[in-house]
Amino acid sequence: MNTVNVATAWHRLARLSKQKRKRKQKRGACVESFDARSDVRLQILERLARENVEKFDAMNLANVVWSLAVLDHHAFASSGRFLRRACERIESAARRGMAMPRYPPASDKSFPSAQAVSNCLWAFTTMKHPLAHALASLVVEITPRFIDAFDPEAEAEEARRAAREKRRRKTGGAFVAQTVSNQLWAFGTLRRHPGDAHLDALARAVAKHVTHFKPQELTNVVWAYAALAHYPGDECMVAFEHDVARRARAGEWNPQNLSTLVMAVASFPHDDAASRASLGVLMRALDHDAVVARVHEDRYNFQDLANAAFGVAVAGGFASRLFAALWGRVSRLGDSGTSGPETDSGALMLYNAKLLAEAVAPRVARSLPPLPAWLETQAEALWTKQADEGTTSAFQRDVSRRLRDLGVAHALEAKTEDGKMSADIDIPLPGGDLSVALECDGPSHFCVNRTMGAVPLSRNGVRDAMLSARGKTVVSVPWDEWAVREDEGVAEAWLRGQLRAAGVIIGTDGGKEPV
Repeated sequence: MNTVNVATAWHRLARLSKQKRKRKQKRGACVESFDARSDVRLQILERLARENVEKFDAMNLANVVWSLAVLDHHAFASSGRFLRRACERIESAARRGMAMPRYPPASDKSFPSAQAVSNCLWAFTTMKHPLAHALASLVVEITPRFIDAFDPEAEAEEARRAAREKRRRKTGGAFVAQTVSNQLWAFGTLRRHPGDAHLDALARAVAKHVTHFKPQELTNVVWAYAALAHYPGDECMVAFEHDVARRARAGEWNPQNLSTLVMAVASFPHDDAASRASLGVLMRALDHDAVVARVHEDRYNFQDLANAAFGVAVAGGFASRLFAALWGRVSRLGDSGTSGPETDSGALMLYNAKLLAEAVAPRVARSLPPLPAWLETQAEALWTKQADEGTTSAFQRDVSRRLRDLGVAHALEAKTEDGKMSADIDIPLPGGDLSVALECDGPSHFCVNRTMGAVPLSRNGVRDAMLSARGKTVVSVPWDEWAVREDEGVAEAWLRGQLRAAGVIIGTDGGKEPV
C-alpha cells in the first residue's frame, strides 16, 4: 500500500465509524468507543502509518490525524510520537506555503488547505493533545490568507453542478463553513482567545453567510463566542438569533443543539431596543409547536433540560410555553442516583432559574410545579456551598479601604438574610432593613472585546435581580472604570458620588473597620 492508500484507509474507517455512531445516537442506543486493538487489520494500518510518517504529503497527514481523533485516538500505542511528528510536518508545510506570494491551491497536496489545518486543530483539541495550542497559533496566522475566499454560495452551486454532472466537486479543502465551525469550537474548548481581529473577522463572515451553516456548525459557532465571552457584534447577534428562530420553526434543532444555543445567546446582554427586538423574534420562535413538542416527547436529557431552562430564564422567557414544558419535565424527573460535574452543574442551573423566577416573575414562580425533592435537596446544598465559599479579592479590599477612608460602615462578602446570595460589599442604609450591595465586577463579568468597552455579561443582570429582590440596591464598580479613576486620582470622589446616588450617607468620623 502506498501513502495515499494508507491515508484513505484511515479516513474511510473513521467516516464509517462516525456514521455508525450517528445511527446509534438517532436510535438512542448506547455508543461504544472504538477499540482498534481488537482488529488485526488495524495493526497493519498502525505499522504503515508509523513507517510512512515522513512520506505522507500534508493532506494525507491531516486525514490520518483527523481519523485518529474520530476513532478516540487510541488506535495505536505509538500515536503520541506519530502525532508530534505529523504536527511538525503540517506546520512546516503551512509555513512554507505562507512564505510564498500566493498560498498554493487546495489541489496541491504538499500543502495543508485551510480546511485541513482547521480539521487538525479540531482533532488535536478533541484528543486533548498539548500541541493543539501550537496549531491554534498557526490557524490565527494562516486564516487571513483564506478568509476572503469564504464563499459558501459558490461552494453550494459547485456542489449542485457536480451532482448534475455526476462528478466529484473540485473545491475540496476550501475555506468553508466547517472550517469556521471547527476553528471556533477548538478555540472555545481550549478557552484560548485568538484575538479580537480574528474573532471579529469570523463573526462578519458568519453573519453574511449564516444560512449556509449546518445546525451543528452554527451551534459550535454561537457556543464558542459565548464560551470566550466575545461579543460578536450587533449584526452577527441579529443574524444568529433570526436564523436560530427560522430553524426552530422548521424543527431543525435537536435538543442538545437548541439548549446550547439558547444558553449561549442568553449569556450576552440585550440592553437596547434593537437587541431586545431581535431576542424577541427568537423567543417567539421557541414557543413554536415543533420546539415544544420535542420537550413533551421526552427527547431532552437532564443536561439539555437544565441548559435550556436556564437559558430561557436568563432571557426572561418565564411566561413562554417552552419554559413551562421544560419545567414540567424537570418536575417529573426521577432520581438517577448519580452525581458528578455535569449533574451538579445542571442542578445549580435549575436552582438558579428557580431563584431568578422568584425574583423577577413571582406570579409565574408560584404557579410552577416544585422541583423533585431529591433535586431540590441536591441543588440547595450545592448552592449553599457555593455561597459559603465566596472569597475576598484584592479589588474588593481596595474598594473597602476607600470606604473606610470615607467613614462608611460595611461588611465584606455579606450573605443575605435567607443565605441564598452574598454581596461583595454590603452597606446598610438608614432604617436597617435595606442596604446597598457594592459589586466589585472584575474582567470575568464583561465581554472581553477591547473594541466593545465594558459590556457586562447577562449574568450580572441575573445577580442584580436576585439581590434586588432581597432588599439590596445594587451598585456595580467595574474594574476598568475603577482603574481609570485610580489613575486619575479621583476614585474616592467617584465612589462618593455612586454611594450618595444610592442613598448612602457619607460619614466624616474617620470610618469604621469592615465587619
